[in-house]
Amino acid sequence: MDADAGVIAAGGTPTAAREPAAGGGGIAGGQYRRVFSRLMIQTLICVIPSSILLSTGHAIPAGVLFWALFCLLYVRLLVLGRPLELLCLMIALAPHITLLRGIGFFYNAVVFFLLFALGAYGIRSRGQLWRLLRENPLITGLLAFVTLYYIATVILTGQYDTNMRLIDFGLTVVIIVVVSRTPELLAPALLGLLFSSWGVGFAMMQQISEVSGSRLGVMVVDGYSIGNPVSLGTPLALALLALILDRGRWLGLRKQPVLRFFLIIPTLALLALTTSRAAWLVAAAGMALALLMDRRSRSRIILLIVLGAVVLEIVLISPYGYGLQEGIDRTFGEERTTANRTSGRSDQWRVSYKAFNASVGSIVHGYGPGVGPSVYARLSRETRGVVYDVGGEAQLHSLYMQIGVEAGVIGLSFLFVWLGRVVFRTFQWSRRRKLIFPLVCVVGYMIIIGTVSGNDLVSGCFLGIALIGAVRTRQAPKASPLAQDTR
Repeated sequence: MDADAGVIAAGGTPTAAREPAAGGGGIAGGQYRRVFSRLMIQTLICVIPSSILLSTGHAIPAGVLFWALFCLLYVRLLVLGRPLELLCLMIALAPHITLLRGIGFFYNAVVFFLLFALGAYGIRSRGQLWRLLRENPLITGLLAFVTLYYIATVILTGQYDTNMRLIDFGLTVVIIVVVSRTPELLAPALLGLLFSSWGVGFAMMQQISEVSGSRLGVMVVDGYSIGNPVSLGTPLALALLALILDRGRWLGLRKQPVLRFFLIIPTLALLALTTSRAAWLVAAAGMALALLMDRRSRSRIILLIVLGAVVLEIVLISPYGYGLQEGIDRTFGEERTTANRTSGRSDQWRVSYKAFNASVGSIVHGYGPGVGPSVYARLSRETRGVVYDVGGEAQLHSLYMQIGVEAGVIGLSFLFVWLGRVVFRTFQWSRRRKLIFPLVCVVGYMIIIGTVSGNDLVSGCFLGIALIGAVRTRQAPKASPLAQDTR
């Protein structure tokens, strides 16, 4: 193991650390640059070849190549004793992992990759991971809920893969909190996530067609559809907010406004082309919250809003503009019904409301974890006016909806109390540190789970960043760029 890996694997903070040029502080400047370069190179090794294959419509070869390269790097970092660097790489590759899981490799292998990497860090961190979990009931409470919910799902449905992505989500939250203890590593991880999102977005631009609904984020190859606009839109929204808020500190770009400007333009254009209303709302809500709470950044954010309007106009007159125009019409068109605007989610809410109020038991404890789709299949036939997937076992497109139907008031109480605690502590942290990104991320997460279940890696990134302001850490990184120089 090299000298750099020792400090990084242990998650410690070396003495005599100075702030590196890119914005770090807990790792010495030269060491930080080496780690930053390694993470960027490894991210691009996985992203570029698979994105090129995706752009030509070869999804299966792209998946096989991506997972082969990822597994090689995964094993290499474990052998070298760099589990924390491996955790950063998995954050960076979250958009590609989400898109290509199940293509060229086992779908549920992701949870084992996350678990083994986190376990390797726990072994090498000399008790820091276990101390972090022990001292923070917010994290342990989340993990306990996720684990028990998954176990109950397996018992009730007899299917191990139903709700298994809950485990992915919970582990990702913990990984973000662990990496954030060395903020100099969180920055390249989030920057890698931006590049991974670009890789997916630019590759899929070559495959936009009428078959896929002219929406960026989904493509039809070999007779089947892969991807989802919201799965691409949410990491782009996260990256866009990280570029704009707190002067880019969370990407290590505080002193590079010109570079941030040139990164914002393609990110904004790709986000627009996804026509993901959830991702649009996350970005808009984040900007609005920043305007309300960060007086020092108001003029800069207003200028960026103007820039965004210009970028949107350019996209509309480009060859890809028809897809964006369809998304705008689908969302804001006067002739659209509520069901059209919400892609059937209003029908799901009506069925879920009926299911929730069916009996005292359904109100108190619900129908049981994992059975939401079967409840929808049965009650959608009995609910007047419902046209969305009547009789089908549709996944409920909201975590609030899912918990309400499957766990009743008991589950919703835990969810709202837990989220309320996170919001309160993150708000206090943001006011004290004068940094708004974690607070924006918790608001963004609450918006995401209003439209989808949120059981994915990127949603875990949103909530994990939010928890940075809510957890207690005994050993805080020295000279952290995220805690200092907030002028």
